[in-house]
Amino acid sequence: MGSGVTKELLNNEAKKYEITNEQNDIDLNDRNKAIEEVKRLRKLLHQQYSQMQNNNNNNNNDNNEKKDNNNVNESNNNNNNNSNVNVNVVGLRQPFQASELLNMNDDEIANHKKEVFEAAKKREKKRKRDMKKALKANDYSKSFSGTAEDTSKEKEFADLANTSSSNKNKEENPYLAAVIGSEEELKQLRNDPKSWCKLMGANDCIIYLNCYTHEITGLRPDTFIDSNEGNNNDNNNQVETIEDLANGLQIVESDDLLDNIETAIENRKTTLILDTSKDDIMKTYFTYKGVLCDLSDLAKPLGEQRREGITPKKVLKNARKKIVQAAQNGNTLAILLGPLGQEHMSIKDKACKKPLGGDKIFPSNLLTAAGKDLLKPKVKGGKAAICKLYKKDDMEGGICVYREKFNVVFVSKHSPKTYEKELSHSLPLQRMNVIYLKVDPENRG
Repeated sequence: MGSGVTKELLNNEAKKYEITNEQNDIDLNDRNKAIEEVKRLRKLLHQQYSQMQNNNNNNNNDNNEKKDNNNVNESNNNNNNNSNVNVNVVGLRQPFQASELLNMNDDEIANHKKEVFEAAKKREKKRKRDMKKALKANDYSKSFSGTAEDTSKEKEFADLANTSSSNKNKEENPYLAAVIGSEEELKQLRNDPKSWCKLMGANDCIIYLNCYTHEITGLRPDTFIDSNEGNNNDNNNQVETIEDLANGLQIVESDDLLDNIETAIENRKTTLILDTSKDDIMKTYFTYKGVLCDLSDLAKPLGEQRREGITPKKVLKNARKKIVQAAQNGNTLAILLGPLGQEHMSIKDKACKKPLGGDKIFPSNLLTAAGKDLLKPKVKGGKAAICKLYKKDDMEGGICVYREKFNVVFVSKHSPKTYEKELSHSLPLQRMNVIYLKVDPENRG
């Protein structure tokens, strides 16, 4: 029984609730009836799940016999293979051997440490994201009906029905997989003081990683040497420089940016990203992950604005279109301020008010709560505030279509040391989540 059977079952049940001209007396708003129907359908799905699980177990037994035969053939093939590097069926490298690491030269071992450290950092960040998603998914306080056990069973049922994904091989990254070797070889690798490094774990606690054996521990190993302790002035200066540049602000890498923005949205704050990179990293980033609304032309000298035909009215007119576009698609609207500062036009006092802006062009709700208040009506039963920005051509069948994932961020070129002075007249900084984008030293503006 596959997903097609499940779909057919649900469709048949749904037909009972279709209203025809002869069935106008059906009460679809009867909550109690709906809850009972959901419970009944859950029982049917669980019955199907049990049958599929039994069938799956039988298939697994057959597959195990085939695997045993395949393993014998594969073993014979491997004996004939004289290659130095073991490769599995999907082209990924097999786990490292301890003897292989012990025979590496200085350059090879340094490169190996770097690869392991980067792979471990990515894994911990992914685990942190997955933990946050799991917490939200397991919140049953807002559930219509059902329990955690129901949802778990239905997820297993869906995995069994989705045979295409269940057949995929999930190979572990060789730079994270346990190193294979004798206990004596592994002990030699563990006791090397250069093998240990520390990083932030998924639970926001320091963990220690052995870059040779790929083992992780929460306790500081006896052989661990902290490169930032003692007389290592170069490393100390580098850390101080990064912290000094941030001026007490949170430092965020591009990989963690979306999680940071999501947290700010939950706290009803608009994110202001300070991007001091020469090549405008955030402009490129949101070209692919959002909609760009460029206000940086307003920071150009007046003479240059006149020559190029730039006026605040034209810039804000284009901004309105971008706001609507982002709302229609449920995208992040990235408002680029560039070097816009205290000597330029104020966003909250000029752009958000008539005659230049206002609710129908550039509403003040963009500056707070990540723009989420635009999706709510100002009065009960009324239209969402964002509908005021829609013109006839923006509507679909006379309806303002927008999606709940719409949100707003601001991007400025000012540094952590100058942004307050330059932007306090223009943005409500006290109601914003201000972060400093981590940039490579050679790319800093």
